[in-house]
Amino acid sequence: MHRFKMSAPMKKVSPTGKLVFERSSFLNEKEKHRKRIFEHPFNSSVHIMLPECSQIPKSVDNLLSDEQAYFTQQVPLDKLLDIDFIEGFIKAGSVYMLSQGTSVDADDCVALLPTGKLVLNLCKDTFQQLGLNGQPSKAGKNTGKYVVQVDTVAEKFYPGMKQYDRVKWCLAQLQHIDFLVTWKPNDEKVCPSSIQNYFITKGLQCSRLKLSKTIHEFRDINVPIIDSEVYYPNSDQEYCGYEEMFEWLGACAVGVDLYEGDGYVSTYSCPCPSREMKCCVGLQYEGFIHPDTVQQTIDSLRKYMKEKKLPWCSVTVNGFMDTPLSWQNDHGFHSNGDNLYTLLMFENEDYWLFSAIGGCDICP
Repeated sequence: MHRFKMSAPMKKVSPTGKLVFERSSFLNEKEKHRKRIFEHPFNSSVHIMLPECSQIPKSVDNLLSDEQAYFTQQVPLDKLLDIDFIEGFIKAGSVYMLSQGTSVDADDCVALLPTGKLVLNLCKDTFQQLGLNGQPSKAGKNTGKYVVQVDTVAEKFYPGMKQYDRVKWCLAQLQHIDFLVTWKPNDEKVCPSSIQNYFITKGLQCSRLKLSKTIHEFRDINVPIIDSEVYYPNSDQEYCGYEEMFEWLGACAVGVDLYEGDGYVSTYSCPCPSREMKCCVGLQYEGFIHPDTVQQTIDSLRKYMKEKKLPWCSVTVNGFMDTPLSWQNDHGFHSNGDNLYTLLMFENEDYWLFSAIGGCDICP
């Protein structure tokens, strides 16, 4: 596997972002791509790009359209330590919760992971007020933020134990917080909407959060010529490199006009060499997307690629800019809250994996 890290330095200014590039294969037993997917917990959107296609396969569309995520309001944080919630949802499935409407650089932010770790990203005043054990955030220097992690599934973490009672009392002192929630039960017979019903029975408002969908069809479009084994532009200019391809995919995702313009400085042109394709299709879903859904989407697309003999396919997953952690590391916004990855899959089972993060974040 090949791995590179790049940044965009400016004189006397910290880099605004970093790009990590890796080349590997789905046949690699280490399955690096799976680790990257499941260590990126809070996904705000998925963008798919398919060449030589006019539509997205129904299997993928149905999978993402059926995603069950929820928005629950004004949750008392100490309720996340109730034993019926820990036993019924944290231990019985894969739950992700992320505070909504909070700025990671300026507000108290909270996240809950399937491991049972409750992550509190706190302002200095709140941290000192609670008196819980924690560490300064590693997402930059002198951020004024502190991170407290509570292991809700620890062996001796239950009512009556000193640590449990203290943490629960401390959380009860904090303001109520809105959350995005998604949960997949271990038992297939149990409905994921059970978590919505749980919050409603506790007297909280909890509504279904449906993903929004945007489709972009490209006709007679120039597409970079790439080869899975040639990730740097070669001297013969037979193929585009990984940076050029990443930039082109980004232009597709944000809706840049990809058709040759009139020569203005701001006009984007497809990198060379390229070839014209009759059609390509891009599809973007936005909302709150479970990592397991991302993995299933990738598996479905790999199968579709083989059936249709497509040369490649890309999946870009964006994380929330104000999430308190990304790839299991502390995350801050600062000047750039990016935390995203792109998996560019080839027909020979090779893939290119791009990971883009903010300048002060730790590389995955």
